[in-house]
Amino acid sequence: MNNSGSHAFLHSFANIIEHPRFIRNPAYKDAIVHPLLVAMMSYAMGGPVRMTDARGKDTQPISVNAQDNMLHVDNTPFREKYKILLGWERGAPKGPTGQNFTFLPGTHKGNRHVRQLSKDFPAWSTENDSLFNTNDSIDNIFEFQKDVTGRQDPTVVEVNYPDQPVTALFSAGSLVHHRYRNERGHDRSCIIYAFHLASDHPGALLDVAEFEQARTLIDALIGYQDGSESGIDVFCSLLCSNACQIEEKIEEIFNQMHQSCLIDTADLALSGNDLARWHQEVTRAPSASQLKYENGHFLSHAEGHIPRSLLVDKLSSAMAFDKHGLLELIIYDDGHEEIRKPARKSIWTLSKDQIRGIVSAWLPAVESYNFTVSDVQSLVVLRAEAERVASHIQDSFPAVCFDRESTHLHDQRVPSMHQLILDLGESLTRCEKVETYITTNLFLFLSTHLAILYASRGMEDSMRRSCEMFLRAYVATVLLIEGS
Repeated sequence: MNNSGSHAFLHSFANIIEHPRFIRNPAYKDAIVHPLLVAMMSYAMGGPVRMTDARGKDTQPISVNAQDNMLHVDNTPFREKYKILLGWERGAPKGPTGQNFTFLPGTHKGNRHVRQLSKDFPAWSTENDSLFNTNDSIDNIFEFQKDVTGRQDPTVVEVNYPDQPVTALFSAGSLVHHRYRNERGHDRSCIIYAFHLASDHPGALLDVAEFEQARTLIDALIGYQDGSESGIDVFCSLLCSNACQIEEKIEEIFNQMHQSCLIDTADLALSGNDLARWHQEVTRAPSASQLKYENGHFLSHAEGHIPRSLLVDKLSSAMAFDKHGLLELIIYDDGHEEIRKPARKSIWTLSKDQIRGIVSAWLPAVESYNFTVSDVQSLVVLRAEAERVASHIQDSFPAVCFDRESTHLHDQRVPSMHQLILDLGESLTRCEKVETYITTNLFLFLSTHLAILYASRGMEDSMRRSCEMFLRAYVATVLLIEGS
């Protein structure tokens, strides 16, 4: 985390996919992907599973409603998804006592609402369809919970467990959950691994030659799987080879003298003032943009002239908050939004120093520029510009397949950025909030900047003009809001 973390105001984020030796380390891998957990998960999902994401996070006490922190179900309405989460107090061999994993028991039995124009069109959804951040949406969830559990009172479980680090296995695509961000307790560290059914989502977390013939269970989880008959045989064989370890862990769990134990989550349910405080945090916590202003990060400057260094600092500070605002990206019925995830993650994990470097490169587009309301572009114009950039990327790489996920970290950059820019442009058709407009323009600017780095020279000038438009639309809108 010290070397690779983003160290942002919201949390520090590390992409563990870039560190396969960490995932495979025999000293602690079983705390996260113990064979017993893999067996239970595979049984629940109905077949071999494979890892699709691996991330680490340090989260400090903060009250905020930001992307990836709200009460939600994961963005997988068309396929099942499980997660394994290991949480502990940052810097100590103790359990988490702040920023805790929190969930609503019984909600995993619900069905997801999806959108469909007619039976002739494919179903689809959006990321915001997976959020529960209003009184009405939470009341509806509690009503459903009452129906399926038979309990009259709402039940919210906060895994506040100081005794020892906690590993949680849960159905992330159906259980309503979140990181309960508030200003109490200690910093929390966690590792999160995500899993799909191999037959639903063929592929590999890492396409590395040494994983082609899986010798261990962890190799199978991060290597290529497609749910084929031969693949099922290999997966089951590797599970069976861990039978003694699974049996031993079950015995330890039911041995009251052993440190391994099952936590009775009923004892962790919130009640009274704690439940009321949780409800208020979920519905009324400030957004990323509100925190930006509370921390004094304004772009506008009282004096006529602003020093270049101060301009870079103001822009990079504002962007560090605004990139955590809400987007309205589409979820496809065939799951090909997975293609955009590496590119999106590359923007989320940009540190403030990296943002400063990008801003410095684009100073001529904003320095001494006279911003007007006309720089706040219409959604139609922005979408057309995003599609133009995506087309230039595709034209620059005629040999690249843009319709499939790549499992090589280097090869996935181009199609991933292409899909992200396309989806950002598409999402503008549903852009109803100013904050979403600001964050979408910022993402379009940052993603286009990164795409220019590997586009062909013939496309570079046109892409630079688009990048300039996205940046100016972002800055002009922020200035307009600050002046209102």
